[in-house]
This record gives sequence, C-alpha cells and structure tokens, in this order.
Amino acid sequence: DGTIGDRDRELEERDQQLEEARNTIDDRNRKLDEARRNAEREREDLNNRIKDLEHQIHEREERIRHAEERAEHLNKELEGVRQSLEEAWATAHANDHRATENDHRADAIADKLRQAEEMQRLAEDARLIASAAAASAAARLQHAEDSVDQFRQVAAAASEEKRVSEENALAAMAAALRERSLRDDLASAEKHANQVAADAWGQLGGVTKQLEETFNQQLRDQQALEGERAAAAAAAEESFVDSSAADGVAAGCAYGVIDAVECSTGMRLVRLRDPWGSKVWRGAWSDGSPEWEASDNVGLLAELEYTFEDDGTFWMSYADFVIHFNCIHVCRIFPADWHQLVLKGAWVGAAAGGPPTLPGGRASGSWGNNPQYRITAQRDCDVLLSLLQRDGRVAHGEEKGHDMDGSKAQVGMAVIECGREQRSRKWRLDPKELVGMSALSRARETTVSLKLDAGHSYLIVPFTGQCGEEAPFVLRSFSSAPVEVERLMQPFQLVCRGQWAPHTAGGNKTHGSFGSNPQYMISTERKTAAVIRVKRLKDGNGAADAAALAGSGSGSELGVTMLRLAGGAAAVASVRTGVIDGSVAPQRCLAVGDANEVVGEGDFADTNEGIFFCTLTPEHSHVLIPSAVAPGAVTGPYSITVHSAHQVKMLEFPEVQAAVLHGQWSKEGGGCSLHVTWSSNPKFLIIVSEPGVFTVTLSVDGGQWKRGKSLDKMIGFCVFPCKADGKIIPDRKAILHETPYLPMKEVRLDLPLTAELGLSYVIMPTLYAPDLAGKFDLSVTSETPFKFSAV
Repeated sequence: DGTIGDRDRELEERDQQLEEARNTIDDRNRKLDEARRNAEREREDLNNRIKDLEHQIHEREERIRHAEERAEHLNKELEGVRQSLEEAWATAHANDHRATENDHRADAIADKLRQAEEMQRLAEDARLIASAAAASAAARLQHAEDSVDQFRQVAAAASEEKRVSEENALAAMAAALRERSLRDDLASAEKHANQVAADAWGQLGGVTKQLEETFNQQLRDQQALEGERAAAAAAAEESFVDSSAADGVAAGCAYGVIDAVECSTGMRLVRLRDPWGSKVWRGAWSDGSPEWEASDNVGLLAELEYTFEDDGTFWMSYADFVIHFNCIHVCRIFPADWHQLVLKGAWVGAAAGGPPTLPGGRASGSWGNNPQYRITAQRDCDVLLSLLQRDGRVAHGEEKGHDMDGSKAQVGMAVIECGREQRSRKWRLDPKELVGMSALSRARETTVSLKLDAGHSYLIVPFTGQCGEEAPFVLRSFSSAPVEVERLMQPFQLVCRGQWAPHTAGGNKTHGSFGSNPQYMISTERKTAAVIRVKRLKDGNGAADAAALAGSGSGSELGVTMLRLAGGAAAVASVRTGVIDGSVAPQRCLAVGDANEVVGEGDFADTNEGIFFCTLTPEHSHVLIPSAVAPGAVTGPYSITVHSAHQVKMLEFPEVQAAVLHGQWSKEGGGCSLHVTWSSNPKFLIIVSEPGVFTVTLSVDGGQWKRGKSLDKMIGFCVFPCKADGKIIPDRKAILHETPYLPMKEVRLDLPLTAELGLSYVIMPTLYAPDLAGKFDLSVTSETPFKFSAV
C-alpha cells in the first residue's frame, strides 16, 4: 500500500508537471498565433503602402507624360509663331520698300506737275500758281498718308499676330524667365566675384610694384657702392708707396696670410709671408722689433712658437694690417667629396641681353635673352656658383687681340626659383622669385652662395652691365651633393619693320583714329611667354625723328596694344597659313569694344622704345598695334621684335586709314527722310583729297532693341554733298547714296567718292522713326587719306 501510494503521488506530480508543460506550450502557441497575426497585418499594411506608392508613381509618370506632350505642343506653337513673325517682318519690309517707291513716284509726278506749271506761269496769275502748288502738295501728302496707312495696317496685323502668339507662349516663357532670373543672379555673383578678384589683383599689383621699386633701388645702391669701392681701391693703390718705403711693405705685391691670433696679452697679430723674401715688414712686431722685448710680452715668442729667421715671414699688428692692405682675396678650398660642374658660354648677338633693369627702373625687354641655365638638386645641399670672365692680361694665341689692356666688363648673375617642370625662360626679374644675386662687378670672378632644396629647380642668368656687350664666360658650380645643370635653348626671335605715315599714326586706344595704326596678326602653335619691343628707327638719311628727342609727356611715348579678337579657330588658322580672307579672318580693329578684348598694353614710358610682356595661346587670335600716345606725334620707320620660347608667326594687315566717332540721336526730331524732322539728325563731314573708295559703317548697341519697337529702330544712313559755301543743308534730292533700313546692329556701305575742288561730303545716320534716342558709332576706313569730323 505504501509503495502504491508513493507511485500515485509520483504520478500526480508528473501529471501536474505535464499540465504545467501543456499550459506553457499553449501560452507559446497563443503568442505565436498573435505574432503571426501581427505579421500578417504588417504585411498587409506594407502591401497597401506599396500599392499606394505604385499608384503615386503611375500618377507622376502620367503627369510627366502630359507635361512632355504639352511642352512639345508649345514648341510646335512657338515654331509656328516664329514663322509668322518672320513672314510679318518680310511683309513689313516689303511694305516699307513699296512705300519708298510710291514716294519716289510721287516725287516724279510732282516734278512733272511743276514743269507744267512752269510752262503756264506766264498765263496764270499768282493765285492760280499758289492753288496749283497747294493742290500738288496736298496730292503728295495724301499719297504719302495712304502709303503710311497701308504700312500701319500691315504692322497692326503683325502686332495682333504677335500678341496672340505671346499669349499662347506665356506658359513656356514663364519657365524661361525663371531660368533667365537664375542666370542673372549667377552672372551678378560672378561679376561681384570678378570685382573682388580684380581688387585683390590690383592690391597685389601695387605691392608687387613697390617690391620691384625697392629691389631696383637696392640694385642701384649696390651698383653705386661697388663704384665707390672701386674708386676707393684705385685711390688707395695710387697712394701706396713703392717697394723702397720705410716700412718695407711693397705696394701691389701679394702677401700670403699664414695665421691670425689673439695673444694671451690681448694683442691681435697677423702673420704674413712675402713670396720673394725681401719685401718684409720693418715696423712694430717685425723680426727683432722692441715690442717683443717689452716686459708685458715676455714669453710671447714661445707662445707663438716663432723664431726670427730670414724666411720671408713676419708678424704685424692687426691695426697696421688694415692700414697697409686694402684688398684680401680669399680662396675657398672645397672638400674632396664636393661636386664640380663647368660650362662655357658667351654673350653674343641677341644673347647679350644686358642687365635686368633700364635706367629709371623699367624692366629690360632684352634681359631674358641672356644665356639661362636650369639647376636641380636631388637633395638639400649647399652650392657656390662662380661666374668667370676672361682676363685680357693672360690671353694667348688667337685671343691676344681681346682686352689686352686688362679691362673687363661689368658682369653679374641672378638665381631665380622656378617650378620643377618649368622649362621655359624667364623674361623679366621678379623680386619675389629671386633667391640669390651678385651685383655688377668688373672683377674676374663673381660668386653667389645659396642653399638648394631637394626637388626644386632654379634658373641661373648671367648678364653684363650693358645690352649688346659681347664676351665669353665660364660658369662653375660647386655643390655638397650632385646637381643637374642644363642650358635652355636660345629664344626664338622675329623682327618686322614698318612705317608710321601722317595718316596712319593714330595714337593709343583712347583716340578715335586708333584703328589707323599698323596692325599685325600674331599666332603660335604652342602656349608661350613673349616679350614684344617696338623701337623707333632712323630714317633713310640716318636722322632721328624729332619726336625721339622730345621729353616724356610729349605724347610721343611708344607702346604696344594687344587685342584678342572674336575670330575663333578659323582666324588663327588663316594667320598660320598666311592668308587673310574677310570671310574667315577678323577685319582690322577700328576701336576697342566688347568684341575686341584688350589683353594688355606696353608701358608708354619712353620715346624711343616700348616694351610689352605677354603670353600667347594657340586658341586665340591676337592683334598687335604699335602706336604712340598721341595721334601724329610719331612718324617714320620702326621695328617690332618678338622674343619667345616657341615659334610665332606675324602677318601685317593692309595699310588703311580709319576713324571712329561716337554720336547719339535725340528724343526730339530725327527719323528717316519720310519725316519732316529728318534734317535734325546728327551730321558728320568727310573731306577727301583724292578719289577712292571709303567704307562707312554705322553700328549700334544690340541692347537698345526693345520688343514692339524693332521696326522703329531700324538703322541706316545717307550721303549728300556739302554746299560750295560750306553750308550744310540736307536736301532729299541731293542724296548720292542711301542704305536700306534694316533691323540690324550694323549697316555698311562702300562709297566711291571723287575729290573735286572745294567739295566735301556729309554722312547723316538716322533711325527709321523719329523722336527716339540712342547711341551709335560711325566709322570710315579707306586706303585713301581723308579727314573725318562731327558737325
């Protein structure tokens, strides 16, 4: 019974445990069911969201498709509107032409009526004559009014079509206006940034100019100091006594410095050796002098380990040393592990470029032609550069004729830091890049010591004190580490000669006759820095131009202006092939404007030579214009010399005279010859001395064309002779030439004009409609001389 009871209890406990396990499993199943239901709900929500997103994407695709269809439809409508406008323009122009023809017919009929009236003048009284004249005028006025009404109807129809087209294109234009607003904001920001950059460059240019002036002043001071030193040395040499002087030291004799010590007594002594052994010092501290026996100096001989012997050596005090000797030559002995390079060169021809600056501090245009050497170090090292020139006193053989009097040229050397990959020449000395320089000296050897940084390259430029001074030289380098030295190729040189005639000396770009100056197209196949020099030459009789003798400020200072034209690659190609075709290459520059960008200009600081430093690129066509400051201030021959690292080509434009004048139409009066206020337009007088063809161009700024008034602002001009008495009275019947009125920014006409005695011509530019203000430029070019002025 007890065993059965125990088993029953065990079974009950197991049943309880099973029940608890079953309950636990049921709880877990319930939780799994609940999690499964939650997952189903989330999956359903996610599917719903996906469906919503797909629906939204579909709607957006539909909208995009509708927008594209709408845009395509608007583009088609715009194309139709554009065609309608073009047809309207053509119709308006044809109507204008018909109106002009009708007016001419009316003039012809009026002439016939006046002839008939003249035949009946004797038979009719004054009242009939007046009535006939009034009837004729009324008929002409009515005919003109009919023509104008017809033109206005056509213009009104065109305006109505334009208004309808504008309403249809309003939606498309709104987007364009927004884009234009963004572009304007971007352009404004760029303009502000460019202004800030320009201000910064201006400040930097001022600082650079101050540095250059300081550097030039220091160079001049150093040259003056060298001259004073040379004069002092010459004076000291003249003051030296001969070898029989009482102190025993011979003038002009070289002594070797053996030792220099400061003794225990505080006395500073210098030991020297006379190579000949007879010209020894006999003053204080010489062999056997009383100073050695003084009580304060007992034991000094032992301290110096010196004995009195006839060996040519002697001691003297430092104070006496600086009195009796005025020059010390130090021979630097380099360690055995230093490296030496030797290069021979010469200043010959164009390579004799002279110093970096001209009198007055101007940068020299020929300094960059001097021989230049590029030196590069593999690791940081110390370098001593030595420039040797030949001494005529040691010349031999074929060299005997050179510099036999022992005189030597003034020579110097500049060391400039440059980029490792830079292999082009330096055309002018920038004080910011200068790392070492020796002043001009007539010594046989001049040196520069400096430290080179690993991986950096430097340019060594030896030069003489005067341009054109020819001489050979030897350049040596002593360095604590291996260096590479290579000579740069001699620069390319191109020389062109020309002549300023009285009618082709147009002055600088501030004058209206600027376009008359000689002009040259210049191009290069590789980007290159260049120096351009314009120099006045003597005439055929060897006489200099009187302007060359004029002082600064007389208007005869020379310079070069460089323009970058909008000719593109075709213009550049035409220059390279030597062909200038008006359909490809740019025309002569008449004035400086938006299309003709000023790249730079020379200094206009000297009456004999103008210098201009620039960079030429193969992507642009450039035009060189040599000139003086004032028109007509310089006449006679000149030369243009271009020095550059790479080859350049130049081609001269045909010689013509050009003049550009600026004018403006008033808000009152004016208009074409159909209006009674026609005679109030601006007038310009051209006087010719011989017959020829004169090209007249009228141009306006394109920004003055406004919507709805383009026809009114059509431009043109007419030409009529001036009266013999000099009075300018516009007469429609006296018009010799008249251009058609066109809605363009430029109208051009070639005028064949004669040169009858006392005859001149009037050019009158006009707008089509009166009472409109605007500015314009009027230019005249011709191979025949002329005078052009505003009335």
